[in-house]
Amino acid sequence: PIWRMGGVHAPRARCIGLIAALFAECDTVHGGALDVGDGQLDLSTLQHIVDEKALLWNMSFSIGFYTDAIGLQGVAGGLSNRLDPDDVVTTHHRFPVGSVTKPFTAAAILQLHDAGYLQIDDPIAGYVDPILRRLNGTTMLELWGGDTTCLKVTFRMLMGMRGGLHDYNDTWYEEVTFFDGTHDVSPFELLHRMNKSWTCVPGTCGVYASTGFELLGLVLAEAARVDNWEAYDQKSVIPPNLRDGYPDLTFPGPGPCSLDPLIIHQYGPGYSLRKLKSWGNETAFNVTYLDLYNNSCLNGWTCGNIAAAPSNVARFHYDLHHLRIVSNESLAAMMAFVPTNKGWDPQLCLSRQFIVGLVHHLRFRAAAVRPCDHANISPRRAILDSGSLKHLIHRWACRSGLWIHRHVGGVQSEIRLRDCDVYWLSEQYELLHARQHDG
Repeated sequence: PIWRMGGVHAPRARCIGLIAALFAECDTVHGGALDVGDGQLDLSTLQHIVDEKALLWNMSFSIGFYTDAIGLQGVAGGLSNRLDPDDVVTTHHRFPVGSVTKPFTAAAILQLHDAGYLQIDDPIAGYVDPILRRLNGTTMLELWGGDTTCLKVTFRMLMGMRGGLHDYNDTWYEEVTFFDGTHDVSPFELLHRMNKSWTCVPGTCGVYASTGFELLGLVLAEAARVDNWEAYDQKSVIPPNLRDGYPDLTFPGPGPCSLDPLIIHQYGPGYSLRKLKSWGNETAFNVTYLDLYNNSCLNGWTCGNIAAAPSNVARFHYDLHHLRIVSNESLAAMMAFVPTNKGWDPQLCLSRQFIVGLVHHLRFRAAAVRPCDHANISPRRAILDSGSLKHLIHRWACRSGLWIHRHVGGVQSEIRLRDCDVYWLSEQYELLHARQHDG
């Protein structure tokens, strides 16, 4: 289990990469054991792979499936609590998986659109101002210091990451999570702390920003006519006739994750003061891990607080695409993908396309780096700073044969990334191992 929210991107991406590797191995080595066929799903091969990889990487896995024919199924491996060898992860354990929350929030907004409460191309200010005034004594225009640009931001823009907003202060949020873990960060705190300048004119660029989903959540709370934002029932997005089919889907509110015994332990990377090695202006430190089980599970509320078994998330997307959650018109809006083109993702050529709460990952596979329009990256070489290198090592699948051209302290060097067992190591070691494999 890896830390949850959209902030610490590299560990989350590493987990995605390992999951992708699991499926690739299952499909290419073991002959497609995931074929549903006549409704029977043979998970024995995948269970073997998950158990093997959980032991190899000292990491927990849970993979879920759903169709009407097979129901909720899955496999899991590894430990929930690394200090208790008997606390084994099951397919019913609930993983806080951050931004997986966003499609649920977007679908709830689209349900209001389907009901005629709002239009997704309406500016959000008129809908969010009542709850901002009532609970925070402000308006959206006042939050943005009188900048009327904020009045142009629509629901569709926010759900598609095209509102021109900055994301939350990630450095501050990480410090709160690790060192003030009992503090529940409210949506108002995130909105007050965020940078109120604009990444672009709203609607003209794609920049990942979870802060827009705080505004969307407040609109949902206002539409639900609850007394405060905490009282909004996020699971209400599931129609009543389907709700019993989601036994392991939750959206924790204020308080620690430990309030729910089915939520797994999660570990965030900490840093000790013991220096391992230095060269130039780069340093490798010893790594420690902090158990976040007794820390706040609020995790950004409507942008990131889901805690669920993967099979339940799989069922949501199955039901969504079978028009059991939103209308055909709203689903079509969710599938009209538009690429992000600014921020941390495009510079790595990990093109992500968004609209209305769904995300489409492109080029995330074990292959050579491909050129892209929005970054100065050639098919086989890249000019990156050490921070980008750090992300790249975690974000690209192994065995890609990627060469990286580096500038460190005025000295140029080239590194070839090719050994899976080297480059999926703990964050604090990746630059060290990259140097050891120089040339």
